[in-house]
Amino acid sequence: MTACDLARALEKCKKVRKLDFVTGKAGWLLLATADGQGTELLKSTDGGSTWQLVPIDIDAGQRE
Repeated sequence: MTACDLARALEKCKKVRKLDFVTGKAGWLLLATADGQGTELLKSTDGGSTWQLVPIDIDAGQRE
């Protein structure tokens, strides 16, 4: 995911729920939509320079 793609993801999902770098290069970013009904999970392996969307499929019955 390029910086432009990350900007689009942040525009779509207005809220950063969690950002965690488990090493200097490996990080996870969990985004939530403004209405709280959707999420997107992204990962970085280069210290946050690029991000990849991680497909997740959560059944509505399993949500908090």
